[in-house]
Amino acid sequence: MTETSRGRTAHVIRVMDDGLRLHGPGTFSGSVPTAAGYTITGQPWDAKNDMSEISLENVAQIDSDIAFVANTSAPGELGIDPVLIGQMGPSRRDGVRQTDYRVWITGIGLTGANLILDDLERL
Repeated sequence: MTETSRGRTAHVIRVMDDGLRLHGPGTFSGSVPTAAGYTITGQPWDAKNDMSEISLENVAQIDSDIAFVANTSAPGELGIDPVLIGQMGPSRRDGVRQTDYRVWITGIGLTGANLILDDLERL
């Protein structure tokens, strides 16, 4: 657990074509921040895959200290309209962070976990 993570809430977000997929604490991308001390905030997680889908008009439901947004866009491009980003709780706390989809979503394994931990250390 790092000092920056202790007691902080987080969302792990995958940008989809028609909305957002939130990854719960039981997913790979949710388990690493959880192990580092973050609390992946409550959603009605799907029992099968520990994820939750939300439409773009419901982004205000994302109200955590930090949001890790995984995508394949160029650095600085979240893939979500800036107006919608502004409706998310983490944006009011300067807590929206772009992450690499290839690491956070498909980088399952020890190497992927270490790369996520590296990202968390850079916060």
